[in-house]
Amino acid sequence: MSEQQEQDLGETKHARRSRSGFWFGVIILLIIIGLAGAGFYLFTQLRNQQEGLGGEVKGQMSKQMLTISPSL
Repeated sequence: MSEQQEQDLGETKHARRSRSGFWFGVIILLIIIGLAGAGFYLFTQLRNQQEGLGGEVKGQMSKQMLTISPSL
């Protein structure tokens, strides 16, 4: 092989690595964005569920307070 052919071969390998690295980075970035979105969705679902449970507890406590208060 001539020196020019070896140089061209090296540049081709370097270009392929750069492209594969780019796509690997894009895929990792998409996975991170997907996980962040899923985490946010699950967090909001949990928060809504906790708010619903908090409302039930407050309602039960106010009912108990009303039943206890008249007897005092």
